[in-house]
Amino acid sequence: MTDPVNDQADLQSRTALDIAKQWSELPPEHLRIALRALEPQLAREHEYRMHQLRIQERRALAGLVAGFALSSALLALAVVVGLQGQVMLSAVFAGPSIVAMSHYFLTHQNRTRPTPPTQALPQETP
Repeated sequence: MTDPVNDQADLQSRTALDIAKQWSELPPEHLRIALRALEPQLAREHEYRMHQLRIQERRALAGLVAGFALSSALLALAVVVGLQGQVMLSAVFAGPSIVAMSHYFLTHQNRTRPTPPTQALPQETP
């Protein structure tokens, strides 16, 4: 299976190489003018990418904090409920709930992993 991010990076590098080859044929003065015109666009793209990375880092940190808070709350709830004599309910709060929520918030696998395509079942004709 192909990785769309790496494929796009390869395509961009090939495109950049093609552009560089075409620019090498230009006289130096034309190249200097073209680079001066390209610089603001590159600066904007860089700023946009940096902004996206900052947003991604904040979301990751928020997920870590939410996962820790939820796991701590479930564990505290399991202790309180267990002390009141509800052992089975305490086991439910302390066991699979903490593992599932920690997996969801801390690993982010449910958000980033693509779902497998569903295959249509063959239709039976009567």
